[in-house]
Amino acid sequence: MEVISGGHLPGKVVRHTCCWGDTWYIVMDEQDAAEKLNVDFEKDKVLCPVPYGGMLLINNMIPHRSLNNISDEIRWSLDLRWQNPEKSVGFYGLKEGVLMRSAKNPVTKIDWEGFNKVDRYRKAELDSKDKVEDDPFDTIIVGPWMKKWEMTHTNRHTDRLNSRNDSTWHKA
Repeated sequence: MEVISGGHLPGKVVRHTCCWGDTWYIVMDEQDAAEKLNVDFEKDKVLCPVPYGGMLLINNMIPHRSLNNISDEIRWSLDLRWQNPEKSVGFYGLKEGVLMRSAKNPVTKIDWEGFNKVDRYRKAELDSKDKVEDDPFDTIIVGPWMKKWEMTHTNRHTDRLNSRNDSTWHKA
């Protein structure tokens, strides 16, 4: 993981584009970030190696990115987000998030039952406008985050996004 030290201080989100190379990843525009966040990428970037079993905690406003995995090993990661419980949690309306705690209820019993009873994958499939039988070994990923940013590169993922009205992000 690479972070840009001090990039969170202005409190701004910079321009991103979709999609990088032959992936479904979005990319931060470095020139826009340098100008709007007042950072020098060469001087301010910090490589944060995370060893097996390790953890990196960062604020969501800190500019960050994954780097290419050049090893022969699979790299697993888990992304947990803490956010305002009054705002959308990012499941694109498919299900509610899990409230861990809030200012109103700092010691709450976590409602896993309510969270687990909605299968977001099945709901996304049922809500799909185009019922297309997917190949279970298809590696194309399509998701709503791709529509949030300017489309500057096309590839097999963006082609699928433009040809169908559903998402396959639940496979990721």
